[in-house]
Amino acid sequence: MEYGYLKAFIMVGKHLNFTRAGEEMGLTQAAISRQIRKLEESVGEQLVIRSPQQVKLTDRGKELLQRAGIFHHYVSQEFRKEEKNHLGIGIIQGVLHSWLTGFLASHFSDFKYHFDIIVDSTANLKTMLEESRIDVLISGEKIETGILTSRKLFDEQYVLISKSGADVSRISDYRWIVHGKTDPLFNYQKKKSDNIITVNSILAIIQLVELGMGIAAVPSHAISGNKKLVVQDIQKMKKRAVYLTTLNYELPPKMLKEFYKAI
Repeated sequence: MEYGYLKAFIMVGKHLNFTRAGEEMGLTQAAISRQIRKLEESVGEQLVIRSPQQVKLTDRGKELLQRAGIFHHYVSQEFRKEEKNHLGIGIIQGVLHSWLTGFLASHFSDFKYHFDIIVDSTANLKTMLEESRIDVLISGEKIETGILTSRKLFDEQYVLISKSGADVSRISDYRWIVHGKTDPLFNYQKKKSDNIITVNSILAIIQLVELGMGIAAVPSHAISGNKKLVVQDIQKMKKRAVYLTTLNYELPPKMLKEFYKAI
């Protein structure tokens, strides 16, 4: 089985479109089609159902795509410089500042380790993981598909922070500083504040609160040791789980094992 045929199949499985698969690989639609036919001849079964309207994978095609994705990841890793101690991490903004930076400093300060850290939305990072552009995805979403699997890292306990204290029975009277529509303040208090600042950075949120611009709900570990703020525990504020998602390995790569061990 030619690896080039397998790679073409992975691209077709990704796009469910021969033209777009060819564009990504720099090949014509006809060339992609020939490679898929050669692959089907090699495995002795039809993998792709073709029609003018759409492209679908057969059950055998879906099974092969899952295995091919993991194999492709291993092959890609072999061509990376310094692959032995390299890890590509995709992470959402809040968890980067509130947890990952401190975690790496505590466990991977040795210069022999190499990290590529990409901050983006969970949806975009999921695509990058499926395409082997990153090795792990850290987010607030548990993802279980045929090719991806998640494990819970920890629960984030949110606390209320303010410059000089806040009356928790009158939360809506204060200006809220939030990271988006899923901010814990919206879940805690049905009546919204009339004055809201939205900023997609946990560091900026903390700095704005320190300057007396309003109140915010942040993970407790994000403000550990901060003496500039008044921190109030609110029991009704729900904990949020943080998950680590990877390809569904039977034998994880060495660097991923080290990452698991540190966690």
